[in-house]
Amino acid sequence: MRRWLLVASVPLLLVVVEVRRSTAGSGRRGVTPLGLALATRRRLPPPPPVARAASGETLWFTQRLDHFNTSNNDTWKQRFFRNTAHHEAGGPVLLYVGAETEANVAWVEAGFMASLCARLRGLCLELEHRFYGQSRPTRDLSTENLRFLSAEQALADLANFIRQYRREHADTLLVPWVVFGGSYAGNLAAWARLRYPHLVDAAVASSAPVLANLTFPGYLEVVGEVIGANDAACLEDIRAAAAELEERLQTEADSAVINKFFRLCTPLNASNTDDVASVEDVLEVPFANAVQSSSNKVGDDVRRLCAAARSSPGETALQRHAALAVADFGADARGSCLNATFVATIADLRRTNYSSSSSRQWLYQTCTEFGYFVTTDSDKQPFGHRIGVSFSGGICEAVFGPEFTLERTSRGVSATNTHFGGRSPDVSHVVFVNGALDPWHRLSVTHDLSDTARAVVIPDTSHCADMLDDGPGDSNALHTARRRIAELVATWTVAAIKHVHGKAPSTRATTIHELLLQT
Repeated sequence: MRRWLLVASVPLLLVVVEVRRSTAGSGRRGVTPLGLALATRRRLPPPPPVARAASGETLWFTQRLDHFNTSNNDTWKQRFFRNTAHHEAGGPVLLYVGAETEANVAWVEAGFMASLCARLRGLCLELEHRFYGQSRPTRDLSTENLRFLSAEQALADLANFIRQYRREHADTLLVPWVVFGGSYAGNLAAWARLRYPHLVDAAVASSAPVLANLTFPGYLEVVGEVIGANDAACLEDIRAAAAELEERLQTEADSAVINKFFRLCTPLNASNTDDVASVEDVLEVPFANAVQSSSNKVGDDVRRLCAAARSSPGETALQRHAALAVADFGADARGSCLNATFVATIADLRRTNYSSSSSRQWLYQTCTEFGYFVTTDSDKQPFGHRIGVSFSGGICEAVFGPEFTLERTSRGVSATNTHFGGRSPDVSHVVFVNGALDPWHRLSVTHDLSDTARAVVIPDTSHCADMLDDGPGDSNALHTARRRIAELVATWTVAAIKHVHGKAPSTRATTIHELLLQT
């Protein structure tokens, strides 16, 4: 099963589960869906490799540290990727917006945006998000330094980059700029058009949860709905497993059984509500991954996972689903165990050094701007009821300090929605694209806001499926959605060209019109 151990494309439950050997030797690390929110849930896999020579190049841009303090003249180097293989004079610029993970040059070489860029004879760019990947504005990730990490600073980075690039490359000055982004980067794409319409002519916002929310019980509701639609018996089996876990938590003897089922490194203390939440969360990780990360094969992956659960060793529902989850984390090998404790989570997230993980950075953004805390307090989901908002709030305080309270997060969420408009942003020339099975669609725009702020909802697909290239296994609905997105980009880009050139555009601009309209 695919697992991208990064940050969340999703809410927040952050339990870091350490998979380790009980004997001497090095161990492996993983995360649960709690950590999935900081991890897998927001991680978007790069496009599949293409059968041609790599055409992207790595470049660096001198960026301001603080765009909103004119007395701060500090700068740093921001990484970006560029693909000029198909670029011709007069062609548009298509810019992929980086998000809460390391940027990948593959996005300017493959995927929907890169393919569209090639057809339009355009310039393909990707700008890495500050504090992620190799774009490191500060020496470390101390809480003091993370004050420079926010959506507003990232948007200002984007605006400064576009402005400077235009100054240094005259052939991009009078052509349309279109930004693309998926998940959190989809938010940024839409918000870039909102904040800087004089620099950004159009935007494609895929699977963008533009409505910040302190809690997000709807995430697991959608996961449950998708499971039930594909295997009703499996959904009931999950409910039975969660109920059995709750029952076994009542006695010390049964807590020992839980230790055995989940191969826990440290015996579970049933009175520690945070550790119990961590264990409960382990049950939902495989299914949350299957629903969000399968893109256009959601039903197939869910049915395979349910079949695997039924064939897992065990006499009870809990034993079978615990075995499935343990195997999913790679802790089923001899001598391995799961260290699913709150203490382990906090210790991991307090590390202030840059690393391949970006969970600390994304946690900071959720604690200060977005919330997105996944909870199990809805009766419409099957995974138990032990994961409440106080769990995620407790993580914010434990990692960043006592001032990072739930009240502070709630104020940040309100400010984000006030600044950007939630699900009703006042934007034009933006298309919001969502998979109907993606849990995040509940926080996105799923209906047209106006004639120039459109919504495309794709049946039977999940997170960011539209961002990949057309494939032989894609549904007709997915192919149709990509054509619709291309048509909107064409229309809005032509409008931008006409705005610059007037009623009698140059011969080259006319050619670009034709190329755009042929998409």
